[in-house]
Amino acid sequence: MKIRCLHLDQTTQLTETFGLLADPTRLSIVIACKDGERSAGDIADSLGVSASLTSHHLRLLRSARILKSDRRGKQVFYAMADACVHSVLTIMIDHLFTHDHEVTDETWQRGKPVPTVTQQKCACDDCVCIVEIKDAVKKEDRNYCSEACANGHPDGSGCGHSGCKCHG
Repeated sequence: MKIRCLHLDQTTQLTETFGLLADPTRLSIVIACKDGERSAGDIADSLGVSASLTSHHLRLLRSARILKSDRRGKQVFYAMADACVHSVLTIMIDHLFTHDHEVTDETWQRGKPVPTVTQQKCACDDCVCIVEIKDAVKKEDRNYCSEACANGHPDGSGCGHSGCKCHG
């Protein structure tokens, strides 16, 4: 089992970035730029959103490095910031709408897919590890990434996972 650890500030930044995409208008703007650059006016017209609201969303997306801008005369054109952003969006679209998912009673209720949760943050307050629930060290109905975290770090040692600084 490989556990990926992020520092708390990295987890916060990732959460904020995905939070930006939780807004349907912002996500629609990013999707509009998926296949190439678009002018701000074209984006606003295609989404039926005011120019000022579009500008506000574009500023947020640019500051989060999701989109990049290029001014040409009086017009500003927007495109995906880089191949990583494009890949993440493409992968999620493919995951949700392109390839077949195995449908079971557990993953399908009332005609809608139900997300299955297989990972959880380590219950140790100082740890930033993400652990597969099936592989977690369980103690008092809580899931931990290691025995050290589960036992409260009695000897002051960390969990030992790469990148994690809990008690280490």
